[in-house]
Amino acid sequence: MRAKTMKFTIAALLASAALGHPPPEENLDRVFHFTHTETVEDLQQIATVVRSISETRHVSSDTAQRSLTLRGTPSQIAVADWLFNELDRSSAAQQSQSLAPHEFRPSASDDVVRLFYLTNTAAAQELQEIPTVVRSMTDVRVLFTYTSLRALTLRGTAAQMALAEWLFSELDKPADWQAIAKQGQNPAPHEFRPSAGDDLVRVFYLTNIRTVQGLHELASQVRSMGQIRRGFTYNPQRAVALRGTAAQIALADRLIKERDQ
Repeated sequence: MRAKTMKFTIAALLASAALGHPPPEENLDRVFHFTHTETVEDLQQIATVVRSISETRHVSSDTAQRSLTLRGTPSQIAVADWLFNELDRSSAAQQSQSLAPHEFRPSASDDVVRLFYLTNTAAAQELQEIPTVVRSMTDVRVLFTYTSLRALTLRGTAAQMALAEWLFSELDKPADWQAIAKQGQNPAPHEFRPSAGDDLVRVFYLTNIRTVQGLHELASQVRSMGQIRRGFTYNPQRAVALRGTAAQIALADRLIKERDQ
């Protein structure tokens, strides 16, 4: 039986080579042991992030042994290894990290895994709102939150990560940043061009509408009148994020100025 299995495996590899396909990657088993993660909820969150971002289907966690067991291809295990070591750390260790991007490239293709740590966002509601805005605006493949470290893990293209980085920097700001900004002389719009085409992302900060209901009503009106498909609010900053053509964003700018009185 073993000889037949070996013959079949060799035949399959030869057939793949003949058809121009690379041979399938052999699955590996890997066990990770938690060092800094304490609670069961945190262990489960990390397991969810690692499984989803690495796209590893066979994952099991043992809370009693404080371990995480995976079975996957070498590339999947490499992503899981990087992610696990990024997330299994104390809050103090995370805060001492350099400002360099926490980024991993699984292959030579345009595939990027990136970790963002929020520094000014603490409330649970805010940790839900920012990922919603970023996921919808960037179209990233997957995005997951690890609450204890206020970490967001994304996987997508380099262009998507560039837009995500800009959005995080726009939304994750101190509560009093608008008052500080008014003292300066920088009237430039808060906008980002994801590509060379007629595509624009812009964040508008309201100054006179102060209620959540008013913010949502204004955003709904602007989206409807401007026929803008993607538009989201971020309540703590009284912000409206929109993505559309340059003409649509220009119309939105005029409408918001007229209504934010």
